[in-house]
Amino acid sequence: MRTSIARVREDHGSVLVLGIGMAVLLVSVVTIAVNVTTIWISRTTLNAVADGAALAGAQAVSTDDIYRNGIGSRLVLDPGLATKRVHQYLSSSPVRQQMPGLRLVKVEVIRDRVVVHIAAHPNVPFGYFFSSGEVLAQSRAIAVNQVR
Repeated sequence: MRTSIARVREDHGSVLVLGIGMAVLLVSVVTIAVNVTTIWISRTTLNAVADGAALAGAQAVSTDDIYRNGIGSRLVLDPGLATKRVHQYLSSSPVRQQMPGLRLVKVEVIRDRVVVHIAAHPNVPFGYFFSSGEVLAQSRAIAVNQVR
């Protein structure tokens, strides 16, 4: 009888330790889920902004090429004007308030298409869980100007 009472006394507080361990695990899982969701939403937002910037650039048709060669099935874009329109679109975008680190990485204008590369550092609520420091979200969009 004495041995069973001694065992009960040895187990005192083990449920508390288990409860604390489960609480730490739960908080860690929720924190990681919030971080991943924030990064995913930031990436989705960047995709929409990159699409809009590429479409704005794809509207920069080279009028000189139209006067020289006429209108074919594809319109040649003016690289300087397309890049300018991409910059204008990004500077007027309200996303800059959400992501202050939004930057244009590269604009490529290849005949009738515009390729826009953008990147930003999303504001991750629990960023201290990432050992590498800041998180970088990137997006790329392509727009083609065609005549139908």
